[in-house]
Amino acid sequence: MKKHFTALTLIAIFLIAIPLFTAGINIPKSSDNESSAQKDTELTDMLAYEYNENYCKEGLKAVAIILNSNYKAGEKAKTLSKKGFLKKHKDGKKTYSDLEIICKDTKNLCITYKEKAVKTPYYYITNGACKSEQPYLKAAANPWDLLSADYTYDAKPGVSFYSINEMCKSGMSWKESLNRYFKNVKITAVK
Repeated sequence: MKKHFTALTLIAIFLIAIPLFTAGINIPKSSDNESSAQKDTELTDMLAYEYNENYCKEGLKAVAIILNSNYKAGEKAKTLSKKGFLKKHKDGKKTYSDLEIICKDTKNLCITYKEKAVKTPYYYITNGACKSEQPYLKAAANPWDLLSADYTYDAKPGVSFYSINEMCKSGMSWKESLNRYFKNVKITAVK
């Protein structure tokens, strides 16, 4: 009886497994899911660190894409965990949830030059200019920085998150605001 039950169990398992393999169903390994979830969390934590309450949704998308490009180009960024974010911001739960959605929407978008992710020098506020020796960056003014209460004349030049956000608040899309700073690049999905 015991041999009969074991044989029936093995046959049942075999009959269940055949359609899975013949249909080509790919059952993801848990490590694949964990790795993808970990990367999603890293981007959200990078965006959480750079977050400012004045940022609009389009501005945050542009910032997330720059951070993601830098990350994919091998640059480590500062992060702020969800727990740390909730302590720092009074409406933290909803805001962090919004950041997660923005990161999910932009997680594969990357700024590429000659098919490689680019590193972009960025600051919250610059000295009013974007200057760089990089062939993919335009020399561009950041006049919005000059109007900020946080502006200082000795700030570094680069891409300004503050100016990107101000452009987006005035109606530009994240893509239009990034085009102000970059030349000969593509914003493409990169895994």
